[in-house]
Formats: sequence, C-alpha cells, structure tokens
Amino acid sequence: MFNKLELEPTLLTVAELEADRGVEGILNSAMNLPSLTDDVDGLRDFLIRVKTRRSQDWWATQYGKAAVAYDWMRYGRGGA
Repeated sequence: MFNKLELEPTLLTVAELEADRGVEGILNSAMNLPSLTDDVDGLRDFLIRVKTRRSQDWWATQYGKAAVAYDWMRYGRGGA
C-alpha cells in the first residue's frame, strides 16, 4: 500500500571523500564520482594537486577517468 520512502543519497565534498577513502580510493572510484559528490571545484583542485600520478601507468588511467568524470560534472550535465 505504501511505498518505502527513499532518501536522497548524501553527497560528500571531495575533501570528505579523500578523508574517508584516500587519494587512491577516489581515483579507483572515478566513474562513480558523480553519484558521490557534486563538489566540482573540489574535484578540480584535487586533480590539480595529484596530477603527478599521471606519470605512473596504473594511476594515469585512473586519473584520466577522474578527469572525464570532472568534465562531465562540469560541462556535461548543465553545470558551469
């Protein structure tokens, strides 16, 4: 009769995600970032800060995924 009340997921800042998961945790969940945070500016700052990871093969791929997530969050869903 009554549907279960679904709560909106709580979005975290990138700083909160980093405190919880670490740099590697953020990069390893790059494609899930849009469902974890709406902190586009924080993600930009994070990517600038950890850009040296691009010189390591595995992290270069993960960093690239995070950059794609940032692009989509900034430009792809109507953000600006």
